[in-house]
Amino acid sequence: MKHNLRTLAVAVSLAITAGPAVANDIDFHGYLRSGLGVSGGGGLEQFQKNKVGRLGNEDDTYGEVELGSEVYKKDDVSFYVDSMVSMVSDGSNDDENTLNDDAQFGLRQLNLQIKGLVPWDKDAVIWGGKRYYQRHDLHIIDTKYWNISGAGAGIENLKMGEGALSLAWIRGDANDVDYRVDGNNDVNINYIDVRYAGIKPWSGAWMEIGADYAMPNLSHDQKEYGGLYDADNGVMLTGEISQDMWGGYNKLVLQYADKGLAQNMISQGGGWYDMWNYTNDATGYRGIITGLIPITSKFSLNHVLTYGHAENITDYTDTTELVSLVGRAQYQWTEYVRTIGEVGTFYQKDDYKNGSNYKQGGQKYTLAMGLAAGPEFMSRPELRVFASYLNDSEHGDTFDDHTKADTWNFGVQVEVEALEGELAGQVFRCHLRANLPALVTGDQVVWRAGNQGIGVIVAQLPRKTELCRPDSRGQLKPVAANVDMIVIVFAPLPEPHANLIDRYLVAAEHAGIRPLLLLNKFDLIDEQNAPALNALLAVYRTLGYPVLEVSAHHGNGMEQLQEQLDGRISVFVGQSGVGKSSLVNSLLPEVDTRVGPLSELSGQGTHTTTTARLFHFPGGGELIDSPGIREFGLGHVSRADVEAGFIEFNDLIGTCRFRDCKHDREPGCALLKALEEGRVQQQRMNSYRSIIASLPESSY
Repeated sequence: MKHNLRTLAVAVSLAITAGPAVANDIDFHGYLRSGLGVSGGGGLEQFQKNKVGRLGNEDDTYGEVELGSEVYKKDDVSFYVDSMVSMVSDGSNDDENTLNDDAQFGLRQLNLQIKGLVPWDKDAVIWGGKRYYQRHDLHIIDTKYWNISGAGAGIENLKMGEGALSLAWIRGDANDVDYRVDGNNDVNINYIDVRYAGIKPWSGAWMEIGADYAMPNLSHDQKEYGGLYDADNGVMLTGEISQDMWGGYNKLVLQYADKGLAQNMISQGGGWYDMWNYTNDATGYRGIITGLIPITSKFSLNHVLTYGHAENITDYTDTTELVSLVGRAQYQWTEYVRTIGEVGTFYQKDDYKNGSNYKQGGQKYTLAMGLAAGPEFMSRPELRVFASYLNDSEHGDTFDDHTKADTWNFGVQVEVEALEGELAGQVFRCHLRANLPALVTGDQVVWRAGNQGIGVIVAQLPRKTELCRPDSRGQLKPVAANVDMIVIVFAPLPEPHANLIDRYLVAAEHAGIRPLLLLNKFDLIDEQNAPALNALLAVYRTLGYPVLEVSAHHGNGMEQLQEQLDGRISVFVGQSGVGKSSLVNSLLPEVDTRVGPLSELSGQGTHTTTTARLFHFPGGGELIDSPGIREFGLGHVSRADVEAGFIEFNDLIGTCRFRDCKHDREPGCALLKALEEGRVQQQRMNSYRSIIASLPESSY
C-alpha cells in the first residue's frame, strides 16, 4: 500500500489537532473499543449499560473511522467534506465479515459543511448531508440524551445576541412499522431542530435551550390504513444549565416530550420517534444531573443521576418511572497509570392499565486498572484490565443461560476516542515513532496514514520558536512551539505580580516571541485597586509593550484582542484564575472550555485547563490555551539572557565601571545611576534582582 506523506501544523496534547490545511489534505479521527474477557456463563455479559454504567459492561467490538477534507479555501470561505464508516461485531474471531453475518458496517456520516458565506457572520456554517448533529453525550452510560442525527441540512453557530442559533431539518424514518401494509411499512419522519447555545446567566454558568418537532409524513395508503400509522406530530423540549464547581462542572438537564418522543424520557433515548406503539396520548419528562468534579489533584468523580417519568407510552401502559445513578471515581497514581471504580444502580417500573406492573432493577460494581495517554479524566487511548459484578435484583434468570441472577466479568478493553465539540473534524490519532522527541502544542510534523485507522508521525519539522520552562526536577521542558505571540494575561483578582509578568517577558524576549500584556476582568477595577493597576500598566506602556484592557465577561475590548490574534499563533499564559479559559469562550463561543472560580481562601484561581489546547480563528490564526502557571521558572536562562530580557537595560549593559558588575551596590554602576534618574523603574529593578537571585550559580 502506498502512503502519501503530508505536512501539517498540529497541536499535541491528548490528540494531534490540525487547522485549515491545503485543499485535499485528509483529516482523520474516530473511535474504537474492543477487548476480551470471560464471565460465569462463557463470554462477557452486558447488562443495562445505559442505566448501570458501561465500564466493564461491554461485550462488543465497535469502531468509527472518520475522514474529512477541506476541498476548497479562499479568504473566509471554505468547503469541507466529512465522512464516517462504522463497524460493530461481537469480537469473537479474527475473520469477522458481512459474509458470515458476524460484522455489520454502516455509513454514519457523509456531508458538506460550508463556512464563510453568511455575510454578517463568517463563522456560521451551512451544511447538508448525513451527520451526527450536535449530540449531547453522557459518556459513562453511553447515552446521547439529545441526539437528532441523520440525513438533513441546516445552518449552525449563527451569532445572535450573546449566543449562537442553530437550525436543522433532519430525516429519521421508522422502518418496518406494520407488515400488514404490504411493501409500504416504512414511515418517513422529519425533524425540525432549533437550538440556542452560549447563554451566560451569571458568572461561571452557561446554558443551552432547544426544541425538536417530529413530523411523521405518511403516504396515502398509510393514512387510509390508520392504526399505528395514525401518529401525531410530537415535540421534545430541552434546557440545560452548567455551572463551574470546584474546578470542574455540574450540569442540570430538564426535558419534556410528548407523542412518539415521550418514551425517550424513560428509555435513555435522545429523540427517536416511536411508531411501533400507539403514542398519541403519551407525555413524559426527564431530569439529569451530571458532572465531573476534581476532588483533589489526583482524584476525580464523574456522576450521572437520571429520573424519568412517562405516561401512556403504549396503549396498555399507564405510567413508567426510571431512576438511574452511576458514579465513576478515578485515582491517578502516575501520569499514565490510574485506578478506576464505577458503581451503578437503577430501578424501573411500568404500571399497566389492567392493574399489573413490571419491575426492572439491578446493580453493577467495577474495579479497573487503566493505562492512559495522560492524567486527564477522559484521556484516550486507554487500556483497562477490569473485574465487574453484575446483579439483576428483580429477575433471577438473566445470566448464564437464564439460570442465575448475577455474574462476574473479567477482561481487558481498549478505548480510543477522538475529541468532540470545538475540535470535531480536526482530530488525528497518530502513533509517534520511537526516535522522535516529545512533541508539544504548535509543533509541525510529517505524518502518514497507517494501518487499522491509526496515523504515524514520521518526522518533526524544525521549530521557529520554542517556549520552555524547567519542570519540577529542573529539566528543561518545551511547552509550546512555533509561537508568534505570547499573551500575558493578568487581572485585578487574583492580584497581579510584576515579578511574574516580568518573568514571562524575559521568557518571551529569550525565545524571540512578541509579547502582549492583557489585563482581563477590567470591569473589576475599583477605587481600591485602580491606583496600583494604573501604575503597573504605566510602567509597561512607557517601555513600549503593547497593553490591552478587556472584559471577557462583558465583551469590552474583545474586538481589539481578536485583531491582535488573527493571523498569528499565540499562547495564553498567566496565573490560574485570571480568565484564560473565559477569554477562549468569549473569542470562540462554540468552545466549551471549563471556567474555574477563584478560591475564596487564597484569592488564587483553580486550575481548569489541564492540558494545552489549540483553537483556530477564522482569520487564519491559532490560539494555544496553556495550563495555569503560578510561577514561571527561568532556571534555564543565563544572567545575560535575563539582562537582555529587560529591554530598558539594552543601552546600559556593558557601560558599568566594572566588567563583572552585579548591579547591586557597586560604584559606577550604569543601572543604579539610571534607577536614580528614573530611567529604570524600581518595580522592574526589584523583578530583575528577584529573577537573578533565583538562577543557579552556574548561570552567573
